[in-house]
Amino acid sequence: FKLTFRGKNNRGVPLVYNVVHNEYIVDAYIPTSRVVEELIKLKNKISFIHGYPSAIYSFCKFLKENEIDSKSVFNEQLKGVLLGSEYPAPHYRKLIEEVLGVPTLSWYGHSEMSVLAYERNEPFQYSPLQTYGYVESLSSKGDGDNRLIGTSYYNRNSPFIRYDTGDLINKEIFEHGILTAFTISSGRVGDFI
Repeated sequence: FKLTFRGKNNRGVPLVYNVVHNEYIVDAYIPTSRVVEELIKLKNKISFIHGYPSAIYSFCKFLKENEIDSKSVFNEQLKGVLLGSEYPAPHYRKLIEEVLGVPTLSWYGHSEMSVLAYERNEPFQYSPLQTYGYVESLSSKGDGDNRLIGTSYYNRNSPFIRYDTGDLINKEIFEHGILTAFTISSGRVGDFI
């Protein structure tokens, strides 16, 4: 089973089971204490946590501040944490791994569906899946950081052609002129409402 932190409103129900993904979805709008109570009562064993790094960080911070042993919450079955949809800030990741005592794995992707990349060799170094979308590095201001650009293969209604993700990258690795790895140096800084 998987425990998922996605910013979901379950209308006050701490955990809702989703049979399609074999997951319990956490209600992000209730006190964390209620979520912990339900997890302790849960008969099914949680093997993985998946979701937004900021939400998982808040959950782990609650456990630490209230001196709750994560092994008792997860019946010593937890194997890892899958971080997605947000950049996993190093201090988030450090606390998550410290409190839960398991490794984390992150990937890079966004709702525009033009770039998908995963950590392959080391934390924070992402390897793009060029079969998902064509991923490029475009020179920026000359300060060593470049813009991450993606072209979607699958969006036929409104294709993104050389879409600027708004993220800056560095430490790029190329093979035969194709971007095979990068590190994010700065996330999006615009598009606020």
